[in-house]
Amino acid sequence: MSKKVFLASTILFGLMFFLSPVECFADAAGLLQQAETYANNGYWPNAKQIYRAIVADYPATDYALKAEAELISMSAKEVTNEQIQADIDRLTANYAGYSALPEKLCDIAASCGWASKYEKAEGLYKQIIQQFSDSSVVSRAQLGLLRINSVSLIESGDYPAAAEKMDRMVQEFSGHPDLPVALYHIAKRYKWSERYEEAKAIQQQLTQQYPDSSQAGRVRLDALMTDILALTESGQTVAAQAAMEKLIASFDAYQDVYAPIFQASEQFYARALEVKSKGLDSQAKDYFQKAVTIWEIGVNKLPNFAVLPGSCCWAGDSYRELGEYEKSIACFEKVISDHPDYEFVWHALFTIGQNYESLGQSGSISQSEAETKIKAAYQLVLEKYPGCPVAEYVQSWMANNL
Repeated sequence: MSKKVFLASTILFGLMFFLSPVECFADAAGLLQQAETYANNGYWPNAKQIYRAIVADYPATDYALKAEAELISMSAKEVTNEQIQADIDRLTANYAGYSALPEKLCDIAASCGWASKYEKAEGLYKQIIQQFSDSSVVSRAQLGLLRINSVSLIESGDYPAAAEKMDRMVQEFSGHPDLPVALYHIAKRYKWSERYEEAKAIQQQLTQQYPDSSQAGRVRLDALMTDILALTESGQTVAAQAAMEKLIASFDAYQDVYAPIFQASEQFYARALEVKSKGLDSQAKDYFQKAVTIWEIGVNKLPNFAVLPGSCCWAGDSYRELGEYEKSIACFEKVISDHPDYEFVWHALFTIGQNYESLGQSGSISQSEAETKIKAAYQLVLEKYPGCPVAEYVQSWMANNL
């Protein structure tokens, strides 16, 4: 991100925070642009509020179609396949004949793919190909279908079949403008699956063949992150730290590297939860350790950035899994102090109590000190979040220990 772009975005967000999400622009086109800016920067509730306002205030228009499609896309990860299909059916019925409909259905299919709802994405792409055979969007749907096939095969571990699908995609759509994006996301799936050599090969292909694509800067960043992940995975912590320093030095603005660094840490955290669910506790601890290794490097090298509450929570969870209770408490206390409106503050408070319980049981602190700390945290849970998932447990503990 250039300094000029960063300054412009800073001014825009300054305006947004002084005005309510639907007051910054008076026309539908401006509202759509504003909602997209919010969404691209992770302000999902604000984006959704604007999209809903567009649907209500500009019914039966292309603007409403685009807004409804964006709402469906944004919910793809949260709702069931049945709900997504019901939303798609409603959209198709309400906007039949609209020229933008095939393109927006393609957007929804892509979002289903990002949400790992591969069967739903595949079905929707096939529906687009059949129902809109005369539309220019068909080639995009065909390419998207091959991309989804490749990504789902990577996730299932069938790497030869995934490579075959990708090769076919490259051959059949060599001049398609969406091909670099498709290859970029296949590389990310390989990286997520810890197939770093395959990921790096695609990243190199993108750098060499598509140097002017919109993905060029992200590919360079992703290639460096792939090196960091591979080094961390192999236990080369010192080399991983050197690679992290190289990454930070390679970009003008911390904004460029902040999210990928903590996403890399989150990748190891998610993998830890996955293997833990299978009863592989030793392997899970190894992944938790790798998650906090990257977390600590990122925090130390990017001191000017406030840590996002979600990343701070899973760092706290990781430290707890590793028995580093003081570090876990520090992470959750940062969530509570810096992000008091975060939706999972109840989890932070509860886990602080759990950590003090573990410290008391281990003898690291006295039982009386532990109980005092636990009661203070649990009391806040009951006062501020009486309907949260842990409230019943907290009430029981308080009843037995007061």
